[in-house]
Amino acid sequence: MLKLYTLSSIKGELGYNWKPNIKVEQEFNLFSINYVNALNVTQIYLDSIKGNPILRHAIDTQFIVGSNYAYTINPFVNAAIGTGIYFNGLADFSGNLSGLFIPKDPATKQKRLFGAAISQYIKAQTDLRYYLQFNPKTRLANRLILGFGYPYGNSKQLPYIKQFFVGGNNSLRGFRSRSVGPGTYFPKTPTGKPSSVIPDQTGDIKLEMNTEFRPHLSGPLYGAIFLEGGNIWLMNDSSYTHKAGAQFTSKFLSQLAVDAGVGLRLDITLFVIRFDVAFPLRKPWVIPPSVLRDINFIDPAWRRQNLVYNLAIGYPF
Repeated sequence: MLKLYTLSSIKGELGYNWKPNIKVEQEFNLFSINYVNALNVTQIYLDSIKGNPILRHAIDTQFIVGSNYAYTINPFVNAAIGTGIYFNGLADFSGNLSGLFIPKDPATKQKRLFGAAISQYIKAQTDLRYYLQFNPKTRLANRLILGFGYPYGNSKQLPYIKQFFVGGNNSLRGFRSRSVGPGTYFPKTPTGKPSSVIPDQTGDIKLEMNTEFRPHLSGPLYGAIFLEGGNIWLMNDSSYTHKAGAQFTSKFLSQLAVDAGVGLRLDITLFVIRFDVAFPLRKPWVIPPSVLRDINFIDPAWRRQNLVYNLAIGYPF
């Protein structure tokens, strides 16, 4: 395993959680303080992030001081199956009040608390799901995630731990975690070849859509057929990040990454063991972006480069 750095995060919140009824939950944290500090940063990581402000920003020491509010509707509290709509919304604010009282450091031109830059941003995210139950053991699950972050004042981008990403076990399963975007950007080495050292792409805006058919096969064994699309983008002009095509524009729909796949689930009541295999249908950094023309399951080289295997506990959504 390649060791790059250790990220230390200390968080404290003071708030109130209440449930108007069994299916609705609200949480409001008036004070939320998060201190983030990177430890044991290796030379390998320092060498790999040269010229990459986003990854360099990942090891910044930061204070995130603000408030947040979450609202959840879950019609499946007493019944895990059925037809219905699940909703979760989150609003997160940082640096709004603290920024009014903390002066700028004359040397760095930043507002700092105990030597660490305070983050200033507004962030909102919604997770909307629709489940259609065909029979007691067969279901269609759909999910739409929208995420928006607006950094301002002290911040050019959201704090690294607050940024959005796609790919991985519970996202676009045909792509490695954090390997898609922002936009049409794809990391390359100085020689122009694709880089696979650190798949850690993040952004300020997120759009993700998933649909999955879950038929019952036999006993505790269930199947899955899924189709997914999404991407992330940067809110501000990406010139300072040296990431061409990373900024959010009106062409965002043409920049979606798409994948498809199949899977098996072993449901033993206490938990679900999930195995998925997926592959890309559309890579936004490729011209033209569709890669349907290249699909060749009998080619070992294509399988090594495109088939992504996911093993996890529980359903992705």
